[in-house]
Amino acid sequence: MDPDHPVYGKVLAFTGGMFSMSRSEAADLITSLGANFKKNMSAAVDYLVIGDLDVVSFTDGQMTGKLTGAVELRNEGSTLEILSERDFVGLVNS
Repeated sequence: MDPDHPVYGKVLAFTGGMFSMSRSEAADLITSLGANFKKNMSAAVDYLVIGDLDVVSFTDGQMTGKLTGAVELRNEGSTLEILSERDFVGLVNS
């Protein structure tokens, strides 16, 4: 664990199919960096990662329950960040 890593102490959730790794691999990766993984969307989530396999569907207006929840939380003032899988990979590799 690296307390200086940007995801250290943060809570992440994933939605949609991921291209670069499975969700379990992503969960293992973030927990090794000191972050926490949540299966469900909640106010505790700092980052929602949208898998690149489904990002086109979401830009066409289709949304998962998690993405809908994240948008609602943001509309209520949450600082939750919504990341593409590509941005997530860049973040964890920083």
